[in-house]
Amino acid sequence: MEVIKRFIGYILKAILLYGTAFLCILFVGGVENIYAKGMDTFLGMIVLIGILIFCCLAAISEKDLDIITFNKYLKKYLGEDD
Repeated sequence: MEVIKRFIGYILKAILLYGTAFLCILFVGGVENIYAKGMDTFLGMIVLIGILIFCCLAAISEKDLDIITFNKYLKKYLGEDD
């Protein structure tokens, strides 16, 4: 049961991380259009992205980040040791 809880935790953290990254990319790519819609939308997006980044920093540890980004397994595959 512990393994399932850990796996679900990694899935939720991955969704948070990649969702935040995707939203940041969309915001940077379309900042002119967002700004043209009005200052309230622009500021709302900045606040939302700031909250998501803070949640990522608070929820995801360095160990979790290695697992979520498959960095741990890539290092094993390439034979690199820390």
